[in-house]
Amino acid sequence: MINWPCRGCPSLSILSALILCFGSISCLSASESMATPATAGADVDDSSAIHIEAFNIAPEETDLGKTLTVDLVGENVEWLNGATLEFRWKTEVVSLASFELTGDQGLQAKLLIPFDVPAGTYQLVVVPEAGEQLTGASAMSVNIHAEISLSKTVPAPAITGVSVLSNGELLIDLNGPAQADTIIGVWYKDARDYLMAVCDVVVPEGRDSVQFPLESERWRQAIEGPLKVFVYGATVEPVSVNWKNAGSQDESFKPMGHGVYRYGDEWAHQWYVNDDHALVWDGRPWVPFGGAYNEKYMTFFPKDTKERQEVWRESMEILDQLQESGISDMYLSLTHGSPLWARQAFVDELNRRGIRFGLQVRDVPQRTEVYPIRSTEAQGLITGLAKEPGQLTVELSKKKISQLLLIDKSDPSKVTTIGLDFDFDQGIAPEFIVMIEETNKKKDAVGVTIDVPGLEKGAYYVLPRVLHKGHIVDVWAQREGILGQHSWIKSINWGENFRFIVDTTRNESGVYNGDESVRVWSDAFNSEYEDWLKDRYGDIERLKAAWHLTDPIDGFAQASRLVPVRDKDAGSESIWWVDPTTQEVFLTQEGLGEGWIDFTEAVRVTYGRNRDRIASEMRKWFDVPIVLKHVCPWTGDEFVNHEVGGITGIGLDTYPVDGSKVTPGMAPAAAEVLLSAQTVWFIGTELGYHPSRNNGGVHGLPSEEYMLEFVRIGAAWGMKGFFFFGLRLQPEGLWQHHQLYTVPGQLQWLKNAEESIEQDPPQPVTLVHSYPEGQNWWWKSGGELLSRYSCVYDVAPSAMNQSVTLIEQSSEEHNLVAVNALQPLPEAEMMLVNFTDAASVERYGPYVEEQIKVGIPVIYVGLWPAGAELPGLSEHFNEEGTSLRELPEDEVLDSSWGKIKAKRHGNVLIFAEEFPTLSPNHIRTIPGLKPAWIKSMLSH
Repeated sequence: MINWPCRGCPSLSILSALILCFGSISCLSASESMATPATAGADVDDSSAIHIEAFNIAPEETDLGKTLTVDLVGENVEWLNGATLEFRWKTEVVSLASFELTGDQGLQAKLLIPFDVPAGTYQLVVVPEAGEQLTGASAMSVNIHAEISLSKTVPAPAITGVSVLSNGELLIDLNGPAQADTIIGVWYKDARDYLMAVCDVVVPEGRDSVQFPLESERWRQAIEGPLKVFVYGATVEPVSVNWKNAGSQDESFKPMGHGVYRYGDEWAHQWYVNDDHALVWDGRPWVPFGGAYNEKYMTFFPKDTKERQEVWRESMEILDQLQESGISDMYLSLTHGSPLWARQAFVDELNRRGIRFGLQVRDVPQRTEVYPIRSTEAQGLITGLAKEPGQLTVELSKKKISQLLLIDKSDPSKVTTIGLDFDFDQGIAPEFIVMIEETNKKKDAVGVTIDVPGLEKGAYYVLPRVLHKGHIVDVWAQREGILGQHSWIKSINWGENFRFIVDTTRNESGVYNGDESVRVWSDAFNSEYEDWLKDRYGDIERLKAAWHLTDPIDGFAQASRLVPVRDKDAGSESIWWVDPTTQEVFLTQEGLGEGWIDFTEAVRVTYGRNRDRIASEMRKWFDVPIVLKHVCPWTGDEFVNHEVGGITGIGLDTYPVDGSKVTPGMAPAAAEVLLSAQTVWFIGTELGYHPSRNNGGVHGLPSEEYMLEFVRIGAAWGMKGFFFFGLRLQPEGLWQHHQLYTVPGQLQWLKNAEESIEQDPPQPVTLVHSYPEGQNWWWKSGGELLSRYSCVYDVAPSAMNQSVTLIEQSSEEHNLVAVNALQPLPEAEMMLVNFTDAASVERYGPYVEEQIKVGIPVIYVGLWPAGAELPGLSEHFNEEGTSLRELPEDEVLDSSWGKIKAKRHGNVLIFAEEFPTLSPNHIRTIPGLKPAWIKSMLSH
């Protein structure tokens, strides 16, 4: 709120062009306040030119705020009768009024300053009617100061000297006794400028020096280089001292995510993420307990001042209630069309209250061009029929379509490309579509007949390139556009308590659900895909062999353009790879090859890299942690931090009831934290009971025990922050069952859970690497599972579709869980393996063989794919892969009727039972796999 301490100041005339200082409006000299004269419209005769010498300003009180009475002084100012006086915050018009003639032929405007304007410099700008010219001052500045109570800090001491003593300890001298406990940071960066070691030390009140060793595991690998020593929160440049250590470089330590958040010239907040995935802010770990918060004042910004004042009053009462309950952590959205000055006003209020907050960016509206990939009619494979030469009849999606690929079913080497601009819902269609009719077969499709000169009679596969709306965003081609849509963030002074940003593109963005079974198409993606293929194969002949292609292919650039077509209904055992640019077709031989698996991996890796790059650019605006929301019950490379300096946090969205279950959701998110290129913060960004709008009929959370168990499980998985859905959400009617502020007692539950975790931390969960990944989602089309694998292949590489419990401690807390990941999983003590076919063994088997050779405990569950060979595993099965052989040095663990069901051979345990189908989104144990066997493997 604005404080106006100087109510009723008298009107003053300042002919020397000084702006009046009244209340919270400060005086500026003419040189400070004069803006470049504005010119509107065409020139007019000099005799009628308007010359403004000064504004005369007087304040008057009103019920809703302040009214500025503004008089114009100058030559010919009467010509400005009816001109507009604008009150601008940066480029935005906050308030305006018209000039009118007064009784003495002067001009006067009465301009309302809204009650909720934020602190800052405002422009008073005269906007004349078209055709007039201003030759004098047309704009002046006023400063409005909001009374914000920032935390009062004791002046930080200055560092006067840093010495490395003979015993290797550091001695830091201050310029005098510390007036309060003061935290000093010591940071070591290597030659790559990566932060590799940190030591935070407290100088007790009254001390003027401190001496301490640098002795952690990270410091033992800090070989040589400068140390940066500084007082946290101070703006003084760090002191540098040379450091040399007798240790050796340890490549197992990853760089530490870190940054320095600055706002204005007053503060510099240093932060980093430690090896326990906690955010350390100004030398203190910050583990927030709060929730998502959508502000009504922003979401439905009322233009009427009285209405807005009532909304503001209501919002302040809710913030009071949250703080009285001990809640001072939240992340919020401020981008629902409200003006920037109003967002600034609310941010100022959060800072005044000492609420620590983050910002979730809103969805970017861009859509992505894709080819939907389908291999059966039930999935949505499109076929068309040319009953007569030159005319094709086909059902097309009502989505916006930019291209059709027609593949002759009788001769797939014949491809016809049709460029078109078709959008049925918008009434757009090219002239060569001669007939359009609704179809009863599919509500989202329409029947069309298309003139295609030269097209022969026959049946055709029709592959459309459509503008796709889903969770996926074209981060490859639209990176600059995405940054442009978020650039408003730069206009806000976020203040002292700003902590983090959630997402870089849109809410819960990623490659899942209906986005799994599409082939992204843009020049930017294809270029990055080309580089990915070069890195993987090096030589085009190796790619041809892996993809099972025999025809000549024109290098990696062409490979990066190929789009798959397969018809399972027709019994096709091959994939036709179509180049939409050249209309060439390549047929796989003796199997389907690895081409589609390459795409599914490359699209996720490059998606993640581009989100890192977007995050790096956004951090140039405000260097705070940027957190990605993870929503999937499996590990995804699109959520992993790939490049040091980009994404610095993983935030998990999970709802135990009919949503992403607690443990299946947390396991892959925890794996993504471990897979990141640097240490990243791990938090819960959207934790709740049920994902439906009515919250499963429960208001808030069902019980305090539920919340405590939820938080304890999250802490066991390594979470260092908990945000529930939600403290306050908009529209309130839509999310009324999720509103925690309406059930104040539940806010106390959250504080109780926080105290419980601090007093009695749970035992951490141990991860096992489940490899490779299986069918991941429960998305169906035409009643048939449709995912990244089933849209082309017959089976997924593994039957393990999600996380699997190996040793169960209690009904909800698990101390050994296997999680899918296609990358080597750091810190995993064991591997759980299952293969479904020989092709999967061919691609993923060499990594398993390598783990067996180096002595990693490996558990193989399931039967063995017939015809597949892999040293260390295949020799244990009979030729059909249906039963186990007994080999020398085997330890038989289970047998019946003369058939071996389970055995151990060195560091390999094999449980030869058909792998059970696990329900989507539910974590389960594997029936028959005994925990005692697993424990013996761990002790091996």
